[in-house]
Amino acid sequence: MPVRPFPYLAGVLALAGVYFGAAKLGLSLAMPVAEQVTPVWPPTGIALAAILLLGPRVWPGIALGAFFANATANEPPLVACGIATGNTLEALAGAWLLRRLLGFDNSLGRLKDALGLVVLAACISTTISATIGVASLCLGAVHPWSKYGSLWSTWWLGDGTGDLVVAPVLLTWAAAPRSRWSRRQVVEAIALLACVATVSAVVFAGAGERPVPGHPLEYTLFPFVIWAALRFGQRGSATTTCAVLGIAVWGTVGGSGPFAGGTPHDSLILLDLYMAVLAVTALLLGATITERKVAARRQVAGYAVAAALAESSSLHDAAPRLLRAVCESLGWDAGALWTVDRETRLIRCAEVWCRPLDPLARVPRLPEFESATRRYAFSPGVGLPGRVWASGRAAWIPDVTADDNFPRAPIAAKEGLRGAFASPIVLNAETLGVLEFFSYQIRQPDEDLLQMMTAIGSQVGLFIQRRQADDAVRESEERYRELFENANDIIYTLDLSGRLTSVNRRAEQTFGYTYRECVGRNAAELIPPEYHERMQAALRRKLAGDTNPTVYELELIRKDGHRVPVEISSRLILRDGRPVGIQGIARDITERRHAEQERREADRRKDEFLAMLAHELRNPLAPIRNALHLLELPELAPAEAKELRAMMQRQVEHLVRLVDDLLDVSRIMRGKIELRKEPLELATIVARAVETARPGLDARGHELTVALPPEPVRLEGDLVRLSQVLANLLNNAVKYTEPGGRIFLGAGREGDEVVVRIRDTGIGIPEEMLPCLFDPFIQVAASAARSQGGLGIGLTLVRRLVELHGGSGSAHSEGPGKGSEFVVRLPISSLASGGCKPPGGVPGGSHPPLANSDNPKSRKVLVVDDSEDAALSLAKLLRQRGHEVRVAHDGPSALEAARGDPPEVAFLDLGLPGMDGCELARRLRQEAGLRGAMLVALTGWGQEEDRKRTLEAGFDHHLTKPADPEALHRLLSSESE
Repeated sequence: MPVRPFPYLAGVLALAGVYFGAAKLGLSLAMPVAEQVTPVWPPTGIALAAILLLGPRVWPGIALGAFFANATANEPPLVACGIATGNTLEALAGAWLLRRLLGFDNSLGRLKDALGLVVLAACISTTISATIGVASLCLGAVHPWSKYGSLWSTWWLGDGTGDLVVAPVLLTWAAAPRSRWSRRQVVEAIALLACVATVSAVVFAGAGERPVPGHPLEYTLFPFVIWAALRFGQRGSATTTCAVLGIAVWGTVGGSGPFAGGTPHDSLILLDLYMAVLAVTALLLGATITERKVAARRQVAGYAVAAALAESSSLHDAAPRLLRAVCESLGWDAGALWTVDRETRLIRCAEVWCRPLDPLARVPRLPEFESATRRYAFSPGVGLPGRVWASGRAAWIPDVTADDNFPRAPIAAKEGLRGAFASPIVLNAETLGVLEFFSYQIRQPDEDLLQMMTAIGSQVGLFIQRRQADDAVRESEERYRELFENANDIIYTLDLSGRLTSVNRRAEQTFGYTYRECVGRNAAELIPPEYHERMQAALRRKLAGDTNPTVYELELIRKDGHRVPVEISSRLILRDGRPVGIQGIARDITERRHAEQERREADRRKDEFLAMLAHELRNPLAPIRNALHLLELPELAPAEAKELRAMMQRQVEHLVRLVDDLLDVSRIMRGKIELRKEPLELATIVARAVETARPGLDARGHELTVALPPEPVRLEGDLVRLSQVLANLLNNAVKYTEPGGRIFLGAGREGDEVVVRIRDTGIGIPEEMLPCLFDPFIQVAASAARSQGGLGIGLTLVRRLVELHGGSGSAHSEGPGKGSEFVVRLPISSLASGGCKPPGGVPGGSHPPLANSDNPKSRKVLVVDDSEDAALSLAKLLRQRGHEVRVAHDGPSALEAARGDPPEVAFLDLGLPGMDGCELARRLRQEAGLRGAMLVALTGWGQEEDRKRTLEAGFDHHLTKPADPEALHRLLSSESE
């Protein structure tokens, strides 16, 4: 944004004045070591806080204040100019390091921010000021060079203490969200400050007689710092530390306290070290406690959101409660919920909530911003809601007033809004809306918060789905009512004895009786005996004068004996004020009952699947976490470490299989899977399936018998998918057969089909489970006591893959405890008479083949991934194989590295900042020296359209994360790169 000259100039001058006053205060505390060296230099903390809060453009204020402070302290102008330069560069460098390396949050609520302030600002950036300042004093002959070392150390300590003591106070009070203190909090804060002042005065100012002479009473202040951190967070601990150290400096300079007994240099060193220890302790303790409080608030927010959704009948009702719950629990000042308008392809604001200035008076706090937000509608990619809608991912803006893609920036700046973030509302990978929140403070990105809000967005998406299902039921009921109004329901009348006097055509069609057969018949003859009492009770109420409609459900018996569930609505017919009969409507509710039953069944399956998914994901994660802790133990033996790594490898492979199965089901359900058919031998398919299932068979001690015909049986299909079908059935038999059981795999030709039968001696299948056994998320004996693992999608994959091959699958069992049999039937194609895939082969493809050399030559490899952990771990793995590896984390730097030293092989992630992986591949292919390099896409995107996209971009191979290290080894060993 453009800088307005007059407010900017006023701000610079104000900062210069504050800096000048603080400098004079600091110089007044100078000790006999040197006039320019003080125990604490408050302007250092002020300058750092100013750059972090206001930006680097205010540096002239620091330079002016520092120059005049030193120029008026009996220093030559050039010396004062040098010191001012050092002070300015120190503040700029400290702020740059914190922002650049940490994404520093001014509230100091994260442990890494507190550590960054200690290391990057107080320890590293202060060396600039100490070096330049002391050199200026010596060059200007203010002090001799012989004192350079002692002056430098005390100068550095004073500046570092200023960063540790003053900066946290300014930053936390400026960044912390405003909140009203209760009367109890105010009383507690006053008591804390009174205790701190009293004890500090006793310890450092000599107020009263020291009760224990010669003992380190200065450490009695630590409990008060802990008290402040526990009760008032980082802001309280920073303020308490500043107060303690202010009294400590005043007392020591005045010649009292535990640090005033030795030489001035020793007193200064002891005082600075004490201040540093106390300040660092307060910072780290405050950050740790704040992180725990933030976690607790986020948990409260999750509960509040769940409660808002549970108690609301629609998204319109839930939106204001949801926004308020998040804002009040997490300390944000405004929130908005946006929904997607599919017809206009725009995203519009559905609800806005702003924290009121006065909760009792309910005065709006952001009238213009709220009004503008309700008016705006964004297209994909425009504004914060538009970009989240377009990407489907959460986004964070530290300062909306400095963002080029935030149309509401002028209004936000006018009303003081700065930080913002938004997360998508997602259902089945579709973005239905966006949750957006704002703060009056500049806030740095918080990945944990974004993940939490993304989960809440998914929760809201499920809420919308449930409400849509409820709406569907209500619409069904309204549809039946409309049919009634159009005389499409059973309409009848009864006399007072319960005999039918008239019926409509719909009644004839329902009962199967003609009109004459119906009229005069007692209604009880059309109703099962168990409903007679209900009908008689309704009739008695009507005859007793109840004129209100009576609605109840029962069943009607058709002429052919079938029962029809109906909903009866009846009322008393009055003539001249006296009852003469009953008029009623019987509505067929067969469809509604089915819909309700299906909805309940869908909810039950969903809950079971979510529970099973959580169980299956936690099972491998638990040993992985335990193994990671064990690997940190120094006394762990190499053999044990090897066992742990092998176990972690097995669990990771299990997780990969779970994810692959879920993705396979998703692709098959959406028709996104493609088969690579070719002539095959049945023996090849069976051999590969048995090889896949062998570890499970051996682990449980099963006896596997394979019976194949002596002559070759040929068919046409996808080797990988058909092997997956048989492997899934074998693994299913392994899971549901007790250890030591028997499994039989027989296959052969029957007519024009290849038939594969897999029998086991396992737990068997109940008869009622057979019809739905191949449905998604269905498991036999799925209780916690009998769970055999898995997500219940293996048999679904089997049936869908077999059907894609033109075949069929079925299951048979004589009942629980009697084993089961699965049968797969596949057609024999005339094209299968040609050559077949040899055993152990792999399906052909567009990528070069993978060799299997145990001793590959060293390759020059470039690894490009924006995830540092992923890139560095892959580089280390390849270097262990003897390859020369370089690493880049974005597209432009990778392109520059490749131009400088062309690689033979490049592993590229697709989701790179600055330039995505496909664009980077195209750029590399355009370079003359890189056209022959092997390009490998190594990414988490593994669907067929992703593979087509990488192939079009010029990649040679497409690998999905996590890639098998042996596959990478074989790839680098290939001779056709």
